[in-house]
Amino acid sequence: MRILEVLLEYKNPVEALNTLLALWRRQSSNSAGEAESSKNLYKTILAKIAKEFNTETARQMDQYIQSGQADRDDSRLKPARRNANGDIVMPAQKLAWPPLQVAKPQPKPQEKPQPKPQEKPQPKPQFNGITLLRVLRMTDMSAGIRGIDKIWGYAQYETQNDIRLIAFWGRYGKQIQTKSGNSRAELFKLVRQKLDKGYKHVDESSPEYKYILNQLSSFKK
Repeated sequence: MRILEVLLEYKNPVEALNTLLALWRRQSSNSAGEAESSKNLYKTILAKIAKEFNTETARQMDQYIQSGQADRDDSRLKPARRNANGDIVMPAQKLAWPPLQVAKPQPKPQEKPQPKPQEKPQPKPQFNGITLLRVLRMTDMSAGIRGIDKIWGYAQYETQNDIRLIAFWGRYGKQIQTKSGNSRAELFKLVRQKLDKGYKHVDESSPEYKYILNQLSSFKK
């Protein structure tokens, strides 16, 4: 009974808690007599704790142990082991009271998506000081005898004192005609009209675009 006498020798809530935990563990003993005596002594110690420290402390300790949380917290300190005789040897470290708050793992901060580097707008191709701003083309080989293959667009060129706009049009592959003097608003309006009629945008990387730019080289400023 020496071990039971030792269990009763607690002086503070920390020792009382570890006493209760030891008794709770002894209740799973293979010896029916030891398990039953540990169960009764657990109740006795719990009632004693309620008188010495207060009823709420006893209730919290009982809930802490019965829920298994005390056992889990204790195992984090240092696990119990059995000696050569098969007896359970409790670790030197003891549970604290009130229970230590187990720090919850903090979620890893989510990396903010890095903004995609914005590509700098490539300057539009120039030829002989002329910059194409819009090129449209309409093709319909089933129309008439020769079919339809027309281009339309506008460009700009710089003078010593100003930037001027020129409109151009004609049959693709033939000499194109040009006209200056239109405002940007007028040209924007013409673009919408051409698109409504079936014209399509010509991409800057296409051979047609470069061909048309080359044709404009004959424009006299």
